[in-house]
Amino acid sequence: MKSSADLKNSTISAIYHFAKNLDAYRAQGIPNQVQKEMIALFIEINKLIGYLSLSQSDLAQIKNFVKPKINYEEYKRLKRCLELHFKNSSDLNTIAMDIGENITYTNRLIQNGIDYILDNLKLKDFRNLKSTKQIVTNVPGKRPGSIPSGRKQVGKKKSGGFFGFMWNIAMLAALFYGGKYVYENYLSNHAGTVQRLVSEYKLDEKFGVSVKPSISNTLRIDGPTYMVQAIQDMEPQLKNKMSKLSLEIKDGTSTNAIRKLINGEIDIAASSRMPTIDERKEAQKRGRLLDDHKVAMDAVVVVVNSANPMSQLSLDDLRKIYTSNTRWSDLGWTGNFAKVEKFSGPPEGGTYAFFRDRVLYSEVFADDVVPIVGTAQMMRMIEANPNAIAFIGAGDMMNFKTVKILKLSTVFDNKGVSPVIGDTLNTNALRQGEYPLTRYVYLITAGDVTKNAADLIQTVCSDESKPAFAKNGLLSIY
Repeated sequence: MKSSADLKNSTISAIYHFAKNLDAYRAQGIPNQVQKEMIALFIEINKLIGYLSLSQSDLAQIKNFVKPKINYEEYKRLKRCLELHFKNSSDLNTIAMDIGENITYTNRLIQNGIDYILDNLKLKDFRNLKSTKQIVTNVPGKRPGSIPSGRKQVGKKKSGGFFGFMWNIAMLAALFYGGKYVYENYLSNHAGTVQRLVSEYKLDEKFGVSVKPSISNTLRIDGPTYMVQAIQDMEPQLKNKMSKLSLEIKDGTSTNAIRKLINGEIDIAASSRMPTIDERKEAQKRGRLLDDHKVAMDAVVVVVNSANPMSQLSLDDLRKIYTSNTRWSDLGWTGNFAKVEKFSGPPEGGTYAFFRDRVLYSEVFADDVVPIVGTAQMMRMIEANPNAIAFIGAGDMMNFKTVKILKLSTVFDNKGVSPVIGDTLNTNALRQGEYPLTRYVYLITAGDVTKNAADLIQTVCSDESKPAFAKNGLLSIY
């Protein structure tokens, strides 16, 4: 029998699954009333997650609102965790890396979030449920009468008022199928928004693709320099499988690469981030649903002038630096009252968005942050200015030895962790989530992929990619 925590988590996940796959459930003949009730729950859950970005004064105006059992300062971080966990179906390690915390803290935060949602939904705790019977239903993708792996077929349980509703919700957690439970009058007050929200959040689902024959032997790829260079370095392995393959590779930013992919200008976008919901919407309008393929790990590193005596900063230090006017003396550089001169990559880059979400928690960059296009130009700015600081993808600056890479610390490790050891990535720190600015990088396709594109992605997602990734400051995850 599942634990109480597992059942709670599965219940909310199942409600999301129902909403994201509404068409499939509708095709199974699910009653309209059940559909409406499940979507009402789905909308309410998203509303509760949205509340976490409100001010304390705004939250105080919400009637019958049960606050999360955490400090208000953690609300935005909790919102990010819940979005990744339920909307993106991200695993615990991915979420921990995204928020820059360890797995234990991240798991505790998610459990607090689940309790917060269920407290406000007024759902019963599943701790005392008896699992002596199960409902047998048809699940989308299964033939009628088929049973999910690992479950026994037993008699149907009849609904019996409120407790019947609760029983069905519990079974939904196990079978991804919904019973009846109306959340107060929410649906009647918001029925007009049901279909719009379902359409929006269905876009967060990962889309599978089918492979079609290649018409051309040319693959057009665009994205960050270190990613496309790694693919270029894999060309010998790729040509062992596709002898006539021709690669057209251009370097740029993640955002521009995804835009070109949506427009049909390239075949594969290399990106240091997943596509946003807006990008998925735009692709869907054009009939080119985006599919992201996780291929490697990367680290965002913080660099300063080699004369800077600082050896580490905390994430809170970085947040202060990039959102306000901070002096080096405020950070521990005794006697240096100069203002910190802050640099970043271009705003359309994936690294810029990653730093904003992970370090600033979506706060606005200070007006005096100077965006620099090009790694070499940024390194020259750091080399020439003892008061400068910048953040950049590790793969972009592994060949530059004249600047200092800082250790980063969190509330769980005040000693700090370095993302590199000598000339290579600190693989243990990245794999174990100890370095707080670790991320995944992706190859993104649109719609059905050609056989050549599928073969390239398969090669990149294999042991054959390790040398090329390592050479370009990336860590293979295969």
